[in-house]
Amino acid sequence: MTEYPPAAASMSLGRGVYFGWRVVLALFLCTFAIFGSSIYSFIVVAQPLAQEHGWSAAQTGGLVSAMWLVAPLALFYGPLTRRFSPWGLILFGLCAEALVLASLIFVTEFWQLYLLRIVMGFGKVLAIAAVPMLTARWFSRRFATAMALVWAGGSTGGLALSPATEALVLTLGWRPATLVVAGGLLAVAVAISLLSRGPSSPTEMGLGLDGDPIAAREIDGARTARGESGNTQSGDVKAINPWVAGCMFVAVIGAGMASIAVLTQELALLRRAHFSPAAAATLLGMTAGGSTTGSVAIGWMLDRFNARWSALAIVAAISFGVFALALAPESRSVILAGAGALALGFAFGAGEVLWITLTRRQFGDAVFPVTYGGWYFALQAGYAAGGSLAGWSFDHLGPSGFLVFVALVYLPAAICSLALPAGRQAAPVQTPASQ
Repeated sequence: MTEYPPAAASMSLGRGVYFGWRVVLALFLCTFAIFGSSIYSFIVVAQPLAQEHGWSAAQTGGLVSAMWLVAPLALFYGPLTRRFSPWGLILFGLCAEALVLASLIFVTEFWQLYLLRIVMGFGKVLAIAAVPMLTARWFSRRFATAMALVWAGGSTGGLALSPATEALVLTLGWRPATLVVAGGLLAVAVAISLLSRGPSSPTEMGLGLDGDPIAAREIDGARTARGESGNTQSGDVKAINPWVAGCMFVAVIGAGMASIAVLTQELALLRRAHFSPAAAATLLGMTAGGSTTGSVAIGWMLDRFNARWSALAIVAAISFGVFALALAPESRSVILAGAGALALGFAFGAGEVLWITLTRRQFGDAVFPVTYGGWYFALQAGYAAGGSLAGWSFDHLGPSGFLVFVALVYLPAAICSLALPAGRQAAPVQTPASQ
């Protein structure tokens, strides 16, 4: 791509909206499509598919976690982005998701569906793992806000695609509905391809992160500091504090377990509390809505206040949500249950943005592809373990025991987020443009 001259900095500032926000829109569409299709749309179309072939609920339920078997791929994502464009990996992941959905109409055996689900997980990791690294390429002071807007696309995709897919199934049948969703994914891939066309970093525009002006000598210094001149980053990797990294790894696993536990068992808990199916489904949707709100709110807070205030807000939301749902069987109050569902959704949506931001701040930009891979692997490991353990706790300990389980598995994340040192802010220079 063409290098802008150093004098282009002031000129670029007057050319309208910072290109980084266009990147945020493209990444929002990515999370919207990937999470909306791979989780919510898939769950909707899997039900009639299972009924047609006589597969049990246990079999189809296991398909949700099958997608996370490829989570270890995230650990190798840093080296992968040095060989391939992150935008190319996103487009490949979206196309893989579309191909899997379109292939569902040909499935006749359960093993075929399970294999396709693993391929779907492969595409999801390729696409989603690129998202924070591309965001970090364009933002520093506003990284948390930008990341929050991007991450909100996932819960928004769930809110939109779940009812949309259900309406398509009822109107067209599950096979045509699946093809329509697959076609929608390809349309999103085209839109992302168009939105991402342009400079690959602020450096190419003669700008710094967040669109700030930057002198030519600062650009050269940024490239040297970030390894664009061919310097290795092994020293930075060795400088990672293993105790801090280990505590954060365990904390993120616990946060992932708590999040997936609520997602998989909240509907059953509300039905056990004698709410009607319609009311329980509405309350579950409120959890997704709370997740969107939490992502955006915590992103705004992280860019303006000490991270411990964000961590404290999340701990308070988790505590209130668990307490409110624990009282739901006694009170039969839709308002109280709704407030609890919103609070839990807020906490889990906010928590993912918090931990992405803390990962960048604790270890710095130079090794962010490596440390983010560890974060994403820990989250997916929590998802994979949390679903089955949550089901066991609900079946054997009842709703109250299940809520205690949620609180206990989130406890390491609560302690770690409040006790972590302040960490280092991302330096106000450009991250690598060519990895």
